[in-house]
Amino acid sequence: MQNKYLSIMAQKITPYEWASNVPENVLRFDTNTLPDPPPIVKEFGEKLIKNCPINEYGDPSYAKLRNLIASYENVKPDKITITNSGDEALDIVSKAFLNPGDFFIIQPPTFERFRLQSEINRGQCIEVPLTPQFNIDLISLLKTIQQIKPKITFVCNPNNPTGTVTSNETIETILKKSSGIVLVDEVYREFYGKSSVALLNKYPNLVILRSFSKFGAMAGARIGYLMASPKLSQVFDAIRLPMGVSWFSYKFAETLLEKNTGWIESQSQKIKSERSRLTQELIDLGLKVVPSQANFLLVNFGTSAKTVCDKLKKQNILVRDRSSKPYLNGYVRITVRNREQNDVLITSLSKLLCEIWKQIGDWHTQTIAHGSYPETPLLVEQTVKAAMQFGLERICLTDHYPLPPDFIDPTKDQDCSMPREWYFRRYLDEVGIVQEQFAQDCEVLYGAEFDWLRDYQNWTQLQTNTRQYDYLIGSVHFVPDDSGKYWIIDYTKEVFEQGVKAFGGIQPLVQAYYREVRAMIRSGLFDGAGHIDLIKKYSQLDDPLFDRQSAWYRGEVTQTLDVLAASTMSMEINTAGWEKQCAEQYPAQWILKEGRSRNIPLTIGSDGHKPEEIGRKLDRAVKLARQVGYESLAVYKARKQLLVSI
Repeated sequence: MQNKYLSIMAQKITPYEWASNVPENVLRFDTNTLPDPPPIVKEFGEKLIKNCPINEYGDPSYAKLRNLIASYENVKPDKITITNSGDEALDIVSKAFLNPGDFFIIQPPTFERFRLQSEINRGQCIEVPLTPQFNIDLISLLKTIQQIKPKITFVCNPNNPTGTVTSNETIETILKKSSGIVLVDEVYREFYGKSSVALLNKYPNLVILRSFSKFGAMAGARIGYLMASPKLSQVFDAIRLPMGVSWFSYKFAETLLEKNTGWIESQSQKIKSERSRLTQELIDLGLKVVPSQANFLLVNFGTSAKTVCDKLKKQNILVRDRSSKPYLNGYVRITVRNREQNDVLITSLSKLLCEIWKQIGDWHTQTIAHGSYPETPLLVEQTVKAAMQFGLERICLTDHYPLPPDFIDPTKDQDCSMPREWYFRRYLDEVGIVQEQFAQDCEVLYGAEFDWLRDYQNWTQLQTNTRQYDYLIGSVHFVPDDSGKYWIIDYTKEVFEQGVKAFGGIQPLVQAYYREVRAMIRSGLFDGAGHIDLIKKYSQLDDPLFDRQSAWYRGEVTQTLDVLAASTMSMEINTAGWEKQCAEQYPAQWILKEGRSRNIPLTIGSDGHKPEEIGRKLDRAVKLARQVGYESLAVYKARKQLLVSI
């Protein structure tokens, strides 16, 4: 704001972001406050009725409160300065040590008021960002301290908003290397259990910041304190407002430390327990949660962060959206509250995330499947209705395209019959009908699943060009041996074992399978690679045909992923694997992780063969995708890839 009366600092300053005018019925997961006030509220109120000398000033030295804090912290009273909240404490420290232009160091992402209060007092900010894992970058920090000799170095422990911690050994190293003050913010200490208070006797440049807002559930009372050497504490006392803390606030704090220290401990333990449970609940939803030692969690919602926060707000649930802040892209901070309140949040989040992934749809569904032709009835309309009932906003029907007419079916040792081609044309006609019928309720797209057959590549290319599909998925079900005979790897276990025998063992068969998958990808004919580790179908823990941990198997997979990463194709999560003997999705979680590291796009399909199977376990698949770092999934229209946020 430009104004001739304002200082340069005042013209640049912006207010601290804070939710205002919040109704009482809103659940506050945005403020890091405790779920309930201390038990002494009633007793304190009753005392006020009998004795409330509000007409007089209180004790400007806060002597009784300082003694109680000294006992709680196990320090001498002359090391304590009472302040009107932790915010005033920061203001006092900045005034005590900063001259105009003096450097101070913050380590973002961290508590924003470190910077704000220090800049108000004319300090100059130097950032030494945390590592990608939100830990202190000690080498960079020490180098910066040596170069610029800051007057103040801020360390938030546990750090807000990440919940990560810094060891006392690291803090002591920083103290040794610093010619200025090191301020350690221990506002969330009770939820961590470790403190730097013992270092006060050893390092005169250590200042510790505390607040009753968190451990004492007194955020509305606005009271905090500083701990430092007696000499520094005298300076802080001289700077602070002489009666800056209200009589109500310091008397309430006194009563808390006299009567409720046991409650402080038990409440902190409850928060720790709920923190563990809430962390796991969020992970089970497929979200990335930063390990926390505070009473809050930093959760990565990716590109859906703002949408999730806005939708929760409409349900009277507030969380702290940090996703647009530097170093915090996609992150939301969530306060840990009591079990009942946390359950409300989880229930709401689960429903919201389902709404988001249902926009993606099912990208591998079948209405013809493996039935007899032409006896099996078409179930196109029933399939789409099932998708709508499931709540999907989009479905892509990708029935198996008929095999080449002269291809020898290894399960029947005969030519594949022409009625399949006729049947497929009929299916496409019915898809056109339901597209119009349900246009207002569900986007119906259509594609085909093509079986990759090396000797029929030209034929396949001709078929893919005959119609304008939305999506084509390629998959390998048939593997040729050295003689050119094809063996099916997705029929029965007995047939599979015949193929193993024909190839001279499971390893040669698996290696031949992946050679075909790579050839399919290199052909450039398809948009997605279907169930790329289908070969594991008959591998199970109690009777494995091969070890999926073996180096040769993983080598085949990673080589295939490298080829896929060099293409424009996506990789499919196929949920049907959970129903098979292998008892896990195709591909396995470690393959998804490898795919994410290579930036391979991901799409999801149920491979449903019946209407009741449509959409099965898609939510579970999205969770797995999130867990390995995917923030979006691929969808297709007219064979053009789009990415939808999850």
